[in-house]
Amino acid sequence: MLQDALVIVGMLFLRIGLPILFTVGVGYAIKRVLSAGYESRPGVVVTQQTAAGAPLVRRLQCWEVKKCDEATRQNCAAFKRADIPCWLARQLDGQRLKDACYNCSFYQPAVQEKAA
Repeated sequence: MLQDALVIVGMLFLRIGLPILFTVGVGYAIKRVLSAGYESRPGVVVTQQTAAGAPLVRRLQCWEVKKCDEATRQNCAAFKRADIPCWLARQLDGQRLKDACYNCSFYQPAVQEKAA
């Protein structure tokens, strides 16, 4: 009788416990990989974590990094279109990219992703 109970408990663990442990392990691994990816990206700041431990991220704007004054911001296509990357806002506004844009940390990841 004790042996039957142990078999039932063991089978229950295999049927329910093992998949739960596997799911938790995969979720933990994904969280670590994604968190490391955000920390290594230029222009992205991890501001805090949610209750579940997921990172809350915010994309820095180029004028925050370059510390542009208010007058420069008002004439800037990127400042007017903060929802898209600065180099794209500049191109959509009909402007050419400055030479400095090609070496900028905001532009380089986009070029590398496109090439890959």
